[in-house]
Amino acid sequence: MEKDEDIQLWLSQMQDYLDLSDADWKEWVPIAVIFLRGAAYEWYLAEVRRHNKPSALSHWMEFETFCLMSVGIGLSRTDGRRSIGLTTIYY
Repeated sequence: MEKDEDIQLWLSQMQDYLDLSDADWKEWVPIAVIFLRGAAYEWYLAEVRRHNKPSALSHWMEFETFCLMSVGIGLSRTDGRRSIGLTTIYY
């Protein structure tokens, strides 16, 4: 993720990439973290330290929520799904 990149767009593109890669969902966050740069990567490390466990942001929806909340974007829940800009995640 680049400094001026839109977080919602980045998350949507990353989810598309992860869907296409056929990666196991347990690998989604570690793969996405590889693409974090500069302040975004520092933020991720600080969140892991703050929770005092490496797996604190191990689930994609939790990672996505933290990313959006870090820039002041909330999630809206309706009918068993989360709508996030262009991305809708069913759970």
